[in-house]
Amino acid sequence: MSHWSYSRCSACKNDRRQVMPDGPLDARIALIGESPGRQEDSSGIPFCGVSGQEQDETYFRLAGLDRADVFVTNCVQCRSDRGGMDVKPSDALVSACAANHLVEEILTVNPEVIVLAGATACSLIPGIDLELEHGFPRRARLWEWEGWVVPFYHPAAGLHRTSLMVPLLEDWERLGKWLRGEWQPPSAEVELTRHRYELLHGQLDGLRAVTAVDTESDEGRPYSIQWSGKAGKAYMLLADDRWGVGKFARWIKEYQPTLVFHNASHDLDQLDLLGIHPCSYRDTMQECYHLGNLPQGLKAAVYRVFGYRMTSYDEVVTPHSKAALEHWLSEALAHVSISMRTVELKQLKTKVREVTKPHEAEAVLRRVMAHLDSDYDPWQPPHTAKGETTARLIGKPWLEEVERAVGRMPRRSIIHAPIEQQVEYACGDADWTGRLAAWLEGERQRIVRQEWLVA
Repeated sequence: MSHWSYSRCSACKNDRRQVMPDGPLDARIALIGESPGRQEDSSGIPFCGVSGQEQDETYFRLAGLDRADVFVTNCVQCRSDRGGMDVKPSDALVSACAANHLVEEILTVNPEVIVLAGATACSLIPGIDLELEHGFPRRARLWEWEGWVVPFYHPAAGLHRTSLMVPLLEDWERLGKWLRGEWQPPSAEVELTRHRYELLHGQLDGLRAVTAVDTESDEGRPYSIQWSGKAGKAYMLLADDRWGVGKFARWIKEYQPTLVFHNASHDLDQLDLLGIHPCSYRDTMQECYHLGNLPQGLKAAVYRVFGYRMTSYDEVVTPHSKAALEHWLSEALAHVSISMRTVELKQLKTKVREVTKPHEAEAVLRRVMAHLDSDYDPWQPPHTAKGETTARLIGKPWLEEVERAVGRMPRRSIIHAPIEQQVEYACGDADWTGRLAAWLEGERQRIVRQEWLVA
C-alpha cells in the first residue's frame, strides 16, 4: 500500500503509469527531475534509465552521496511522449501535477537540501537562471517548505550535450564540498563592485599595455569604444568624437598593445569601420570555451566567477527604446489620421466606400502601442506562424510614407538610453572583460603549475 494519500492530478490522461517517488522519507537530500521516461514508465521507479544510471554512478558519487540515501521524485509523475518519443511536459501539466503531489512529498520528507535537476524542475521557483546559477545553493521557498535549493542541469543534458558534461561534474563535486562546509559560491564583495566610469571627449586615459576593449553599435554602425586598463576603471569614447577616436587609433598603431575582447569578431569589425586595426588581441569568450566549465556569455561567465550579476543589454536598452517607439507611434498616428481624413474626403467625392490603407495602418499602430507595456517585442516577430515585426505589420509603403513625415521608426538601440546609463553599462562590459581576463590568466597559470607538479 502506498504511503502517499494523493491520487492522479486533474491534468492526467490516465493512459500512463503513475511513477511514485523513491527513497527514504527522512532523507537529507531530495532530487526533483522532470518526468519519467520509457524505462521509468516500465519499471515504476524514477531515475532508473540511462540518465538515472549516470546520476547514480557518476554524479552522486562525486558529491559523496549514495542513491539509497536520496529522496528522488519528478515534477510530473506520468511519462510525456509523442509517437513513442519522450517530450517535454507542458507548463500547465507541470503546474498541475507538481501541485498535486510534490507539496505532500516535500513536507513529509522535509529535506535540508532540494536539488532541482533541469530547467523544468527549476521552473518551480521563479527567477532561476540556470545558465548563471547552476550548482549555486540559494535559500528558497517551495509551497510551505523553506530551505536550501540547488539548481542543476539534468543528468541527461550531459549525455546529449557534451559541453555540459564538465559543468555537471564540477557542480556535483562542489555540492559535496558545500555539504561538508568546504566550499561556498562566489560572492561579489563591495570593494569588487566599486568603480569609476567616465565619458571622455577628445582625450584618452587609463590605457595600458594590456587593455580590455568593448564596442557598442547602433544598427551595425559603430557607436562607441570603451576600454579598461585597471579593474574598476573604464572610459568611453563616442564614435563621432573624431579627435578622440583618431588619438585611440594612433595609440594602437604606435604602442601595439594587447587588446582583450569578449567576442572579438564583433569588436574587431566595429574597430575596423573606425580605421582601428589592433596587432595583438585576446578573446575571453574563446578562452571560456576552451576552459570547458564556463558559459561563453560575458554576463554569465562573470556571475560564475565573481558572483556579480551584471546589468543586461535588454534591461538598459529595451525600456528606453520602447519609450522612443511610443513617441514615434503617437506622431505616426497623428499623421495617419490626417491622411485618413484626406482619403475620406476623396471617397465622398468619388462615392467609394472600400476599406483604405490608412485605416489598416491606424489599426496596426494602435495595436502595437497597446502592447508596449507588456512583454511584447515590437522589433522581433513572436514565435507564431503569423508573427510579424512592427515594420512588417505596418507595411513598407505606409512605413516609408510615415517615416518621411515624422522621421525614422526607432529601432532597439543603446542610443535611446540616457548617456549616464550608456556609460555605466558599456564601460561595465570593458571593466568586467578585463577582470575576467585576469582571472582566466591566473587559472591558466594554476593549471600549468599543477600539470608541472604532476609530471
